[in-house]
Amino acid sequence: MSTNVVDTPSYIVRKNDKFIEVNYTTTGDCIIIIPNDQIKLGRQLEISDTGSNADIYHIYVYDDESNLLFIINENNHSISIKANIDENSWYVY
Repeated sequence: MSTNVVDTPSYIVRKNDKFIEVNYTTTGDCIIIIPNDQIKLGRQLEISDTGSNADIYHIYVYDDESNLLFIINENNHSISIKANIDENSWYVY
């Protein structure tokens, strides 16, 4: 599992990602897309606003079917997302 720093307006989560640090909020809104083919037992992600500006430039987290999962809109806020294999979906906790 790895940590990725996002300095672009959009990012597609890779299978080995565990921690996603979004610095792009210093510049503009950011879209994070989590592919549904990554719904596997035990799959978890953490997404953080490391640009410290999410109250102005938000982080939108979607699955790859364009379902909005969460909006990070507070500075330095983090969320954890876990795969729900029973419902073939993601949930934020």
